Amino acid sequence: MPYLKIIMLSNDLKKNSNYSQNGFTIIELVVAVVMVGIITALIIIVVVNAKSKSRDIQRISDIAIIRSALDLYLADKKSFPVAENLVLGVISSGVLCDSAPGFQANDSGCTKVYLASVPANQWPGGTNYLYTSNGEAYEIKFSLEGRTGLFVSGEHTADPYTIQ
Repeated sequence: MPYLKIIMLSNDLKKNSNYSQNGFTIIELVVAVVMVGIITALIIIVVVNAKSKSRDIQRISDIAIIRSALDLYLADKKSFPVAENLVLGVISSGVLCDSAPGFQANDSGCTKVYLASVPANQWPGGTNYLYTSNGEAYEIKFSLEGRTGLFVSGEHTADPYTIQ
């Protein structure tokens, strides 16, 4: 019977005690908050990098589209549109057609449109697409925010043959 009295006494102490084991300790709560903070920070980093990478992929795609349209222009006109440091995709160079300047604000006066909407740089980040040509060759300068495929971050140049 003494063993039974000890168990009953132990149970009475638990019932009368102010200490409850139903909640969390402060250390457990701090650890949980820190873990949530670390996970949130990692998610934010991944999302920001994904947005940057998607803008860079769009820039490379834009340059490929412009190069294709310039190839069509060359096939018809036997030269590229002549310009120096022309910012592509802005209002004054929003269309590539068979008119005298090639790049112009709209399609008025065009009989053939090669690119109805010349793409512009995706903001934020990157730089304007700059087009320069003497008629025989061209160069389009653009930049990337980060490493994308074979391309490193920074300034790049596209010409009729490659994108570097």
